[in-house]
Amino acid sequence: MKNLGFSRKIILAASSIIALALIVLASINYITVMNHTQTNLHANLTETSHTASSNISNWLNGKLLAISTVAEETDEISATMDRSKLALINKAANFVHVYVANESGTMVLEDKNISLPADYDPRIRPWYTQAKRLNSASFTKPYVDATSGDVLLSAMAPINRNGRFVGVAASDLSLDFIRQTLDLVDFSGMGHVYLIADDGTILVHQNKGLIQKNINDIYTKDKISIQPELMEASSDAGPCLLVFSPLKAYHHLNGI
Repeated sequence: MKNLGFSRKIILAASSIIALALIVLASINYITVMNHTQTNLHANLTETSHTASSNISNWLNGKLLAISTVAEETDEISATMDRSKLALINKAANFVHVYVANESGTMVLEDKNISLPADYDPRIRPWYTQAKRLNSASFTKPYVDATSGDVLLSAMAPINRNGRFVGVAASDLSLDFIRQTLDLVDFSGMGHVYLIADDGTILVHQNKGLIQKNINDIYTKDKISIQPELMEASSDAGPCLLVFSPLKAYHHLNGI
């Protein structure tokens, strides 16, 4: 340095300052781009999940309104009752089954050809006790049908007459519509959406082997918090970003 001329010292010092400034500027640009990318990604994920959530919520709300109509229109529950309204709602709403039951233990399905076991008591079933307890339209937790292996959901509404609880109208519905709706969401091969319950149980997923497992079975290295904020996680497939969007269903949606 002592052997350098004054002008060269100035040039060297200026070059060092410029190099440092460029490094600082590049770092700032990198941070800005990363923040901007993350903001856009979060917005995209949030908008996409909200759209899917809205479609599913509207579908679920329609099912509850349909079964609430059954509850309002049902006056008599007996083996000889007219089942045409039950059959009409079942077909129109694409339910698996529609049925009503009363405090005497009588239960009637839309299909008269279906016979229930002699010891079957609807009054102790979750769909009946929940409707009686809440006294409002609601859903049960999703469950795996023992016969078909499909994930089903029961919608139910209390039947009240003159301010007194007298029975329940209920229906079973498949989650196929939800699966189809989620399959339509396109992340250009970079991601996918799935449905979970509020306790982390996976209800609908493109990998059927994960259904009924907990979300922490996928992200074993992380403690997943179900919240609408963007978060980072790791799975066997590598690092990923997660964001959750709640369903806003009519009245109660137990477990979702």
